[in-house]
Amino acid sequence: MKSIGKGASGTLASWCVKLEAASSELEADPYLSVPPAVRAAYDDSRTAVVIFGTTDFALAILPHLRSRCSVTHFVDDFRAGTEIEGIPVIDSGTLLLSAARQTTLAVNCSRYDRGIRHFDELAQHANVPCLNFEQAVRLLQLGDTIDYRLSDWGPTIVSRLADYLSVGARFDDPLSRETFFAVLLSHILCDREYRMQVCKPYSTLYFRSGLFELSDDEKFVDCGASIGESTTALISITHGQFARSWMIEPDRFNIQRLTHMIGGYAGTPLHDKLTLLPYAVGAGKGVAPFLHVGGHGGCIVEASGAGEVEVDSLEHLIDEDPTLIKMDLEGHELPALSGAVPLLVKSRPKLALSAYHRAADLLDIPTLIQDLNLGYRMGLRHHTEDRWDTCLYFY
Repeated sequence: MKSIGKGASGTLASWCVKLEAASSELEADPYLSVPPAVRAAYDDSRTAVVIFGTTDFALAILPHLRSRCSVTHFVDDFRAGTEIEGIPVIDSGTLLLSAARQTTLAVNCSRYDRGIRHFDELAQHANVPCLNFEQAVRLLQLGDTIDYRLSDWGPTIVSRLADYLSVGARFDDPLSRETFFAVLLSHILCDREYRMQVCKPYSTLYFRSGLFELSDDEKFVDCGASIGESTTALISITHGQFARSWMIEPDRFNIQRLTHMIGGYAGTPLHDKLTLLPYAVGAGKGVAPFLHVGGHGGCIVEASGAGEVEVDSLEHLIDEDPTLIKMDLEGHELPALSGAVPLLVKSRPKLALSAYHRAADLLDIPTLIQDLNLGYRMGLRHHTEDRWDTCLYFY
């Protein structure tokens, strides 16, 4: 593989050259970025695999690894001595002393820099070939069999390269352009270092992008309110100086938490500014099967058997003209946006839209907004160290 520089600066032309080169390499080699030592060690059912970390990434890839390999251990220094789905969890020292003798491959599923570096060093000390999560997804060629929020974006980027290059030219500030190309390169090359060059702290998500300022009269629509982080951040950042917040959330566990949160403001001016709407946001009225898990994982699902939730469009749900709309809908941002078009045309609110659930969202969301001809400027920020929380801003 050719060396493609990771520096987070450069002209649009230089970024385009990097992306084109990486795309050509992936087109020529569908296992691009899977290390040679791993390719040599991997042999389906005869491969003994250890999983570093017990994160949601680890649990998502576990069934796919188990169907093809022998998964012998998880490694997690804080959960050693327990089991996950019948697989023992050991600590790093135990791996070095004994487990490495029966391990031919490790998959590093840690999500953040400190843990990733710890496990990478552990693999080196144990002399075990190691993959990061994205490389493992590519090695197994999981395609549509894994959650779309964790899939390999590389093939989609290659197949629609011209469209990505076109969108990359539309950003209005250098950091947005650098972020866009860095995110795409990180997916094509399975290399988080591109993201690390441009990532901002999670605390900057939605309200601290540097692309627009908040007024004292914001009317905030919190689509996918989850556990209330966005609205509480708005309260903190503005010191309570905003007009309204509609928290829209269908997950029954989160609804309980949000109800308690609003109740905590009883007797204060904030209480009457907060409205909880127990809906999923979509293109129009209806019902949808929904996975109720609490926290950030709840989502509309295709399979039947999940609990149903009511779906409605923002046009019907919001009773005033909003000034700022945030969407984090686990991959269902496009239907929600299509249902919000009359509201966007009428009010032209600022938009903060998650664009990391589906590979094509970085194409399809800008196209939808551009086609409205509302004069929006477009920006992009990546707000964590891992693959999630890339956010498009229209202002």
